[in-house]
Amino acid sequence: MPDQTTAGAGIDLDDTIRCPILGHCEHCGRVVADLAVATLGTPLGVYCATLCDQCAEPELQTTKGRTPGGLIGTRPPMSWGEAASRVGEHCEHLGIDLDQMADALKAEALAVKER
Repeated sequence: MPDQTTAGAGIDLDDTIRCPILGHCEHCGRVVADLAVATLGTPLGVYCATLCDQCAEPELQTTKGRTPGGLIGTRPPMSWGEAASRVGEHCEHLGIDLDQMADALKAEALAVKER
C-alpha cells in the first residue's frame, strides 16, 4: 500500500498536453483565435476546459478554479453528474484513474499545508 503522504505526489493534474481544444470558449461561447485549455477545480476533482484569453484572466473571474499549483479559470455552472463526467474525462487525458487523482489532490493539499 502506498504511503499516504507521497501517493499521487508525482502527478501533474494541470497537464493539458493531451486535452482537446474546442472551437469555442466553454465559458463565454465566443469563437476566437486565442483559445487554450485550462484546468479548473470542482469539489469532485480537476477537469479541463477550453477558454479564451479574456475568460482565463484571473482578475476577471468571479469563481476561481484551481488554487494549489495550476491555472485558474472560471467554472461554468454544471450539474454534479456533468462535473463527475468532466473530471473522469480529464483523468483519461492524464492516463490516471479517479483514485490517483484523489491521491494527487491530497498530495497537493499536504504540500500547501507544509509551506
